Order: sequence, then structure tokens, then C-alpha cells
Amino acid sequence: MRIAILTAGVLGLAVSACAPTPAMDTPEGQARQCIFASQIHSFSSQGRESIIVHAGRAAYELTTVGYCADVDWAQQVGVDTLGGSSLCVGDQADLIVRSLGGRPDRCRVRVSRALTEAEIEAL
Repeated sequence: MRIAILTAGVLGLAVSACAPTPAMDTPEGQARQCIFASQIHSFSSQGRESIIVHAGRAAYELTTVGYCADVDWAQQVGVDTLGGSSLCVGDQADLIVRSLGGRPDRCRVRVSRALTEAEIEAL
């Protein structure tokens, strides 16, 4: 029963994590690249240190801060924004990772960058 509730919670976090938000100005005058955590609909692992999350037609790279067990074998992921609904490039969040048959594990990630359209198509 606990696993079913946790799985639903992890999926809820994952689904709720990404979509472009209205542009916010940075000190340099450039628009910040942000997504809503609630709109993340899928992910793809990029090795042991990063993961790509997809929200609509946008995709963002999340890079681990330190060690993150099983990020390259994750079957499910969730994103905890640490107090807010959006994630912007440079922000940190908790990634909830669950591998096949394993228990969920949390690790810290940083939103590294938004992928370009060409990079998204190449995935």
C-alpha cells in the first residue's frame, strides 16, 4: 500500500514539473528560461550525472549535485521544486529517483540549461 501511494506521489510530481513560464527578466536583460514542475510529462537519462525532463515541446537538462544513485537506471522520477511551482535555469531541486524494484531515493539537482530545438529533435 505504501509503495502504491509513493508511486502515485512520484508520478504526480513528475507530471507536475515542466512547461514554459512567462519570461522573467534577468539582471542582464535576458528572459529567464523556466518551466512549471507540474507539467513535466517524461524524462530520459543521460548517464550517471544528468537527466533530461520534457514539458510540452520544451526540454531541460538537470545535472546532479553530488552523487545520485541509480539516476541512469531510473524507471520513475519526480521533481520537488523546494518551495515554488517553477524551475528556472540555475535553480536547484530534489530529484526523486526510483529504479526497477528499488525504493525511491532523493538527490539534489541543478537546472543546467534548456535544450535547443535541434537537440530536442535529436533525442
